[in-house]
Amino acid sequence: SQMAVSDFGGQAIYVLNPGNPSAAQRYPMSLDNDGFSSKFQPSGLAVTNSGVVYFAAECLGCQGAPLFHELSTAQGTIVDVGTVKSDGTDADQFDRVLLSPDGSRVYMGYWWYDTSTNEGYTAPFASLNDDFTDLAISGDGMTLELDTQLTDDSLNVENDTAYLDWEEW
Repeated sequence: SQMAVSDFGGQAIYVLNPGNPSAAQRYPMSLDNDGFSSKFQPSGLAVTNSGVVYFAAECLGCQGAPLFHELSTAQGTIVDVGTVKSDGTDADQFDRVLLSPDGSRVYMGYWWYDTSTNEGYTAPFASLNDDFTDLAISGDGMTLELDTQLTDDSLNVENDTAYLDWEEW
């Protein structure tokens, strides 16, 4: 029932009900008082039906800034979630953030966040590759594709994509 759009260059998130697009609301990244948010550039995001927006953000010129955030549209507040911090090169405008079909988990790269316990987790294999290219989730939320690897819903690797010789030629 909600749609959200991140404006990387404009440092804002827009949220609207598709049935009433003229009532879109703008949430600038200057809402938080953590010393970093005025420099946030939001990228990938996922919005719940209740209007909570989970998003990744690059912090311009920052190291140690949180990578993952929660925007409560009801209160107009931004809260940092999880323990993953930026080294200044972790996020960009192409990051994907996905919400599980049941709304219980939010995924970004090698990290996932449990929306019921407010706990963040890192994939067990995250140290194998420090960059990721894409993220997809199955309709039932039990399988994810992350950087050519198929994982379970906790990002434990179950299988790896391989190509036949004729596909590579």
